Amino acid sequence: MLVKNGQPIADLTDWERRAGPKHPSQWKEGRSAMEAARAWVAVRSPDLPLEVSAALASHADVGTVVQWRGEPEVRLPLDERRGEPRNTDLLIEARDDRGNFLIAVEAKADESFDRRMGDVLVDALEAKIANPGSGALARAQDLALSMLSPREAGWPGVAELRYQLFTAAVGVLRAAESRGITRAVLLIHEFETVATDDERHAANATALNAWLHRVSRGRYAALDAGRMVGPVRLQPGPLLTGRAVLYVAKAVRRLRVGGA
Repeated sequence: MLVKNGQPIADLTDWERRAGPKHPSQWKEGRSAMEAARAWVAVRSPDLPLEVSAALASHADVGTVVQWRGEPEVRLPLDERRGEPRNTDLLIEARDDRGNFLIAVEAKADESFDRRMGDVLVDALEAKIANPGSGALARAQDLALSMLSPREAGWPGVAELRYQLFTAAVGVLRAAESRGITRAVLLIHEFETVATDDERHAANATALNAWLHRVSRGRYAALDAGRMVGPVRLQPGPLLTGRAVLYVAKAVRRLRVGGA
């Protein structure tokens, strides 16, 4: 079941009206906002989009989903500071034979995972210099300290990792902790369409793999489509208690003519 502010979402019109993107130009064929909406309004609980179901089923820690409820465009607080919270494309609370688990869907056509952490930190420092009350630098530091352990040989450096993946993971973990849920899934739901570019898809895969490699402390070097990895167990940190564990999944819907 899909809802927004207590109102059901039955079709694309409902989704656009109640949870459409900020900019109308983003709501178009072949781009992530519309294609994610199309994929999810086409199914009813307990069914999931086929590629999502396959990714979850690839891991023994998730059983057959018996029920789920989802809400698009959910604002997930990252901390107590002022500023924009994490905006997840779709938040799903699902149930299997082990209980409830939470899924944060990050929908992607070929849009990037935002800026590199190195650039974010430099900009945040400039903001702090200009305005000592700015909390941007502390937030970026807390995100890194909550997700990363000391770097070892062969691990990617923090400066190269993508900021959006940190906010997405911390957002779903904090949301799980607040609900008393111990399993949190960050699901990258990717759409290959006639409007997307393969080089950008490849760049996103590289960025996701680098982040996962570092966050998992070298355990996972890559994440293939249709797979889920984890659990990634994080120590209590500035933003997390450590009560929830993280799984990362990647589902791809291929919508080009002749695509699988």
